[in-house]
Amino acid sequence: MRKLAMQKPERYVELSDLSPEDRLLSPVLENYPAVFELVREGSRRCRTEGYRLTLTAEQLSSEEENVVKQMEDHFVTVLRKVLMLSIWRRLPLEKLVYLAPHLGLPNDFERRLVHQYPHFLHVVTLKDSTRLLKLTSWDAQLALSLEEVKKHQVLQSKASDEKMELITTMEKFLLPKGYNLSKRHRKMLARFRNAPFVSPYEDPRDFDCLEIKFEKHAVAGLKELLSFTVEKRMTLDTLAHFSQEFTFSYKPRNLVLRHPQYFYLSEAGNQETLFLREGYHHGKLVEKNPLVLMKEKFGTLLGTRRSAGPKP
Repeated sequence: MRKLAMQKPERYVELSDLSPEDRLLSPVLENYPAVFELVREGSRRCRTEGYRLTLTAEQLSSEEENVVKQMEDHFVTVLRKVLMLSIWRRLPLEKLVYLAPHLGLPNDFERRLVHQYPHFLHVVTLKDSTRLLKLTSWDAQLALSLEEVKKHQVLQSKASDEKMELITTMEKFLLPKGYNLSKRHRKMLARFRNAPFVSPYEDPRDFDCLEIKFEKHAVAGLKELLSFTVEKRMTLDTLAHFSQEFTFSYKPRNLVLRHPQYFYLSEAGNQETLFLREGYHHGKLVEKNPLVLMKEKFGTLLGTRRSAGPKP
């Protein structure tokens, strides 16, 4: 509703212009006077009704749009890296729509990002009308995982006697407090930890899916994708749309449960949501994306609800 109003002159939307489904939500808007101003004009027999954004809500919406514009280069980089994570270095646009909100991409990302950066991204249409987003060219400088970047930063910034200790801490096998695993599961994770690192950007098409190398690639890829998301989380339903595009998206629930040291699966809200453990500390995001800060500002504004009044 808010974004629709921002597209209209004077930030005003007539209820008659809304779809039947959105029109049913209109009574709810009255509970948020800090965001929506209900407007009724005319006589009872010829009355027009609509809603207008308050000045505060309009200013916050404009601030959010400025944040999105400032992050365009970041969004393009994220799209390129997501494509580089995929098995075939391409993804159907109709599927990317499900992933886009988790990455913070604007609704019109194809127009604003893809068409504006043809030297990085382009769209091809197959004979069956499927539209694919593809890399224009591979960039080896982008083919570094977050884990590799962190290790490089440690090596560059710390004295030699601290380097190995810090890297060992980064690689240490840690389970959440009170988390119990079977002896067999712990042995499997020990073998996994001791196996050589596999970059998520390595071509996996020749990997044997039963080898630990394939598992290392899948785990690294899922960690990398979650690190791109605004809140370091996404629903498993989202990954289900990409069952053939990534090594980690085939039966992702099983992969996540095998590696509780990296991932946490929540079933709250009647849906399974996957969290990147290292993105959180005591239940809070370690680093807040600018879009998260905007979401919190709107949350504060929405919290100013109209009182329902005392019960009779």
